[in-house]
Order: sequence, then C-alpha cells, then structure tokens
Amino acid sequence: MGVRATPERSLNSKVTITTYGVRRQLLHHDRMELVVNFSITTGWFPVVVITVAIASLLLSVGWRNGSWKAQVVAGLPAAFVITVLVALAIHFFQFVPEDFLRTFCIWCWLVIFSLVVTILGWPKSHWALRLVSVIAIPPTKSKFQTSEADVYIPPAWLHNPEPELPVIELIAGYPGQLSDWTRAAYADTTATDFAAKHGGTAPLIVMPDANGAAQDTEWVNSKLGNAETYLTQDVPAYIRTEFNAATGAHSFAVGGLSAGGTCATVLALRNPKVFPIFATYSGYNVETFESGNKQNTIATLFNGSTAEYNAHNPTILLTGNNFPGTSAWFEAGLQDPVPLSAADRLHTLADKIGLAQACLLTPNGGHDFQF
Repeated sequence: MGVRATPERSLNSKVTITTYGVRRQLLHHDRMELVVNFSITTGWFPVVVITVAIASLLLSVGWRNGSWKAQVVAGLPAAFVITVLVALAIHFFQFVPEDFLRTFCIWCWLVIFSLVVTILGWPKSHWALRLVSVIAIPPTKSKFQTSEADVYIPPAWLHNPEPELPVIELIAGYPGQLSDWTRAAYADTTATDFAAKHGGTAPLIVMPDANGAAQDTEWVNSKLGNAETYLTQDVPAYIRTEFNAATGAHSFAVGGLSAGGTCATVLALRNPKVFPIFATYSGYNVETFESGNKQNTIATLFNGSTAEYNAHNPTILLTGNNFPGTSAWFEAGLQDPVPLSAADRLHTLADKIGLAQACLLTPNGGHDFQF
C-alpha cells in the first residue's frame, strides 16, 4: 500500500510500506534521495528483537530470592493458555490477513510469559528492578494533596531479598517542613550512626508532608483535607508495599516535634493498632489551629463540634481509656515551660492508666532544633 503527500513549496514526498519491510523515500526539489530499507521479519532485526526479549525475560526471573519457582511453574501454563486464546480470537475474528506470519504466536507467548513472570516476581524483586516502575503517586484513601515524602533507607535494606525493617514516621512542627528532620534535627545522621553499630540495620524513617497546601491541618480530617487518614493509612500502606516494611504488632512508630509531637500523641492514642509506639518532643497538651484559641480551632478543624475536639485531645484520650499495648516517650527541655508542663502532665496520665511503657525525659534545652 502507498501514501502520497504533496507538501507546500512543491516539496514532494512518498512513503511506501510493504508486508516484508519498511521503505522510506524522500524526493526533494534538487533530486537528492535518501532510502532506508530493511525487513522487520527476516534478517538481523527480528534476531535482535528476540535476543533482547529473551535477555529481559531472564533478568526478570527471581533466581536469587527463590521466586523463579512460582514464576516458571505458574507462568508457563498461564502464558500458554492466554496465547492459545489470543490465537483463537485472531483466527475466528480475522484480525490479521490469512498470510500473516504464524511465528507471531511465538512472539505473543514470549510477551505474555514476560508479563506473567514480572507480575509473579514483583513482591520479591530487588528495589533496582522496581524503581523504574514506581513513577506515580499511588491511589490513596485520603485524597490528601501533599508534596513528596522523604524516606531514610539504612544499608541493610539494600540486601536481596530486602529485610522487613520497622518504621518510624516523623511529623514536623508548625510552622515547619519535613526537611527539618534532616536539615536541622539530623535524624538521618542519628540513624546512620545507629546502623553502623548494628551491622547496617536501622529502622526505615518516613518523613511525610503532613500539612500539604493547607499549611496547618493539625493533622486531623477536616475541611482542610484528610490529613489523619493520610498519615495513619496511606503512608503506612505505601511504605509497607514499596519498601517491604515489617508488619508485626510493634513494627510501626510515630514521633513528632513541637505541634507535630502533639500530632504523634493524638495519632497513636486514636490508632493504637497502627502506632503502638509514639514519641513527642516538645509537644503540647492540645491541638491548636495556627495561633488561634480553642473556639477558633473547634470551628475551623472540627466543624464546630466540641465532641470531635475532645476526641483529639491527648489529656482526655489518656483519661478513662486503657492502652495496654502502647509505649510512649515524652521529652521536653527544662527551659521550655509550656511543653515541659505538657510532657509532665501527659506522662502522669499515661503512667496512671498503665501504658506498656511510659518514659519521661527533661534535659536542659529550649524550644529549638539544638534541643
């Protein structure tokens, strides 16, 4: 078949496509000619394509982590059945001409088998094999709009297969940003020092953007966004799916600085199965929207509901409730009076109701990153 086009300025061109190859011919006004002609079904081209396909298939198989057994045992028959169904559909519905190459079925089987192998090997494949595929933000329950999170990965995680490491989710203060943890609080340096003393092993540390475009969500679900759902469901699910994080009963902890410390306390007490361990550094007694008062906070974040406000109040949560599986760390500087008072009060309540562990530390320091 042929397609003829006559562009402007009398520049004539012709493109001819045949069953056995591709031929491109450009005829200019000065009679200069360029011809590219090669077969896509015979000669060197199909050999290169098949070689690359087979090499990619072999690299996709999990030889080292043992997943090749399931990939081959399940992949071969599955790919065969799917290929037969495709061939029957092509035949009965006449998707291609009668003289179409029968070797297409072999190519088709190779592609299908590669896909099956990739799907079966995905959960155990090394991070380097997964990296190119993780290019989009995954679907979330919260629909909360945030910037990208930071994740600290210890050396042990680079082993193949990846170890199931525990996770610490760190919440920055307000005003603040997630980079505060590494830029000023040196969480990554501390974790690296810990890993150096423990054979390269340390927790994964995820530092999410807990406020997003709303600035001060106080990390609750409100008209400003579903921040609490994002931090308690989306972030843990993502870090476990993409980083093979541990799923045991005490594998996830949450910590926070300043207002983020109040957030960590509330998140853990409201979701003890998600965060059985929490730490608050220079946190407060209650959540406060920006620099407003209680009434402004209730109106803005809790739709005017005092009951919802109380349901996010650490002092109320630690009164009359039992958290036998929860461990807590309260810390504030001696020169930081408001958080110091809050730490002492919350620790007293936590100790009274019988948390699994409740620690209080009050060294010298103020409300700053040096502390």
